[in-house]
Amino acid sequence: MSNYTQFYSLHTIKNRQFRGNVELAELVLHGDFGIGTFNDIDGELVAVGGKIYRTQADGSAEIVSDLSEKTPYAIMTEFEPEIEKMVSRAALSDIESTIDAMRSTLSESILSIEVSGLFRWVRTRAPHPSYPPYKDLAEIIADQPSTTFDNIEGNIVGFYTPEFLSALGVPGYHLHFIDADRRCGGHLQDAYIENGVIRIQCINEVKVVKPGG
Repeated sequence: MSNYTQFYSLHTIKNRQFRGNVELAELVLHGDFGIGTFNDIDGELVAVGGKIYRTQADGSAEIVSDLSEKTPYAIMTEFEPEIEKMVSRAALSDIESTIDAMRSTLSESILSIEVSGLFRWVRTRAPHPSYPPYKDLAEIIADQPSTTFDNIEGNIVGFYTPEFLSALGVPGYHLHFIDADRRCGGHLQDAYIENGVIRIQCINEVKVVKPGG
């Protein structure tokens, strides 16, 4: 069991509050693994191995070296997986079903999830930056272009949140993807894995940070 820190809540960005005052430097003080976004919804955030990456609307990814950048929404944890299971020739729905079976033996809690391996294909999306007057989040998501990557190694990074905790985060699975070379990725829409491993960690404590200012 472990804990994670959430900066702001899902309702923050649902209410068009797309600018926060938490620097990325603070995120990495609270973990080495996570997901989120950047101010003005300028790409999808993926944190893995203690580094933060931005995935962009064209499917590209880059490391974020300027940790003074800020976020309106992010989740971070120290990833120390407790359970792992090999997986092969599985679509994303099959991966989620496998995780469902794994979590059925656990107490109902938030899970940190990593799936690493060789994927036959992966489809992701990521937003263009938004500026005032902001559109609704649903409109921004609907306008996001999708990108498909074939025969690619990489990592699915994200969380499972039970329905009763939906005020905190996306209920169910909220997953991002980044390739092994850290050059492409985004919010995960679908995938097919040839072979890899699922690793999960149970979360038993959640800290929500909503700084003033």
